[in-house]
Amino acid sequence: MLKQDNIDLVILDVGLPDINGFELCKQIRLFSDLPIIFLTARSDEIDRVVGLEIGADDYVTKPFSPREMLARVKIRLKRHLQPVNIEPQVQQVLIESTADFDFKCHGHSLGLTAIEYKVLAKLFNQPKQVFSREQLLNTCGVANDVGYERNIDSHIKTLRQKIKRKDHSLDVIKTKRGFGYFYEQTPS
Repeated sequence: MLKQDNIDLVILDVGLPDINGFELCKQIRLFSDLPIIFLTARSDEIDRVVGLEIGADDYVTKPFSPREMLARVKIRLKRHLQPVNIEPQVQQVLIESTADFDFKCHGHSLGLTAIEYKVLAKLFNQPKQVFSREQLLNTCGVANDVGYERNIDSHIKTLRQKIKRKDHSLDVIKTKRGFGYFYEQTPS
């Protein structure tokens, strides 16, 4: 019945004729987060603790006040049926490293060359750390002859273009004028 009908709240007794109320509560929790309130004559502390530990939201013992029971039902319904207005604070993964020597942006492969991968890996693995052109060249195993330093600028430009193809607003490789490049995971 719970799986087929639109039920908002369950009130259970521990001593049911066909099944133990605790067992029924466990079964309900396997597929539903409906509010469950035990209303029972079993008032021992161990029974109350077991009822709450197996998933009940409340445990009321007999004799009880109907007004108090109604108040408990209203509170559970209000909390369960009221939409949550708080947005979760989730850190979005913009760029992630993969096991096959590539990076993904929003889940899509960037298709990097070996040098591009080495440059991005160096920057990615040490975010906000500024690396000079020479340091990045050494990472790539490229000869550091005069004129090669500017080749890193070309690789950085290509990396930025590949990232922007996946997300136009994403600018994670930053330039520190006069010093070099660094990685920052936040969009600008």
